[in-house]
Amino acid sequence: MSEPFPRPRLGVGAFPQRRYPKAPIIEAIISLNVEMPPGFDVKQFRQIISGPETGYTEHGEERMAAFTASPLTGVSAQEPVITGFRFISGDGKYVLGCRTSSFSLSRLAPYENWELFRDEARSLWAVFRDKFMPTKVTSLSVRYINRIEIPWKIGQQIDFKWYFRTFPEVSSDLDVGMDGFIMRLDIPLGEIGARLILNQARLPPASPIPESLSVLLDSDIVTGLEVSDESAIWERCEILRQAKNNVFEACITNLTRELFE
Repeated sequence: MSEPFPRPRLGVGAFPQRRYPKAPIIEAIISLNVEMPPGFDVKQFRQIISGPETGYTEHGEERMAAFTASPLTGVSAQEPVITGFRFISGDGKYVLGCRTSSFSLSRLAPYENWELFRDEARSLWAVFRDKFMPTKVTSLSVRYINRIEIPWKIGQQIDFKWYFRTFPEVSSDLDVGMDGFIMRLDIPLGEIGARLILNQARLPPASPIPESLSVLLDSDIVTGLEVSDESAIWERCEILRQAKNNVFEACITNLTRELFE
């Protein structure tokens, strides 16, 4: 099966831009890791983010539990501490996470386009930045989670090589199929000064009598940040987004691309 592209590096401009009518994206996330001012009260998020200024309402707390271990008393749990809050947009399409360590925005399915998603994240970040005044932004990540449905009937044999160029391959000495798999890769993207965390897995069927095989393809591209210019954050975000597109195209075949047309 021939491929339409050469095999370039995964930096900017490696693959032609494509827009798929049936893109398999189930969630897209832009995250900024931050350091907050000393003594910052996490409950300030609740008071300022919800309301007409943002159009978001509170959707729940995020808590972290701590445990201590002692040879005399054994393991004991401390009272969970609130580390942040989640907020949801009025139309239910976006979930905003405000934490003492990070700001994140998730776009849920159905995904529309990068420009709308990026602009929403940038607008909400401006509110977060101006209201809470984080002292530093330490890293940025762009993550896209895809659920790829491969047509299939019970008893039919599927070779994942038909659909993926990146997948866990079984030794030829083991003449067996794969009923399931989980794979995690950590790949440096030196050309753009970032790292790719790639997760791929066979997912449970969506129905009792499945007509497809579901495969997760989750790419998270992370970079450290040491910038004083606000615009530099979003310039880096564009670079990570392009790298994300390149990773996706590098992981699939033409047969998979046809599923999204």
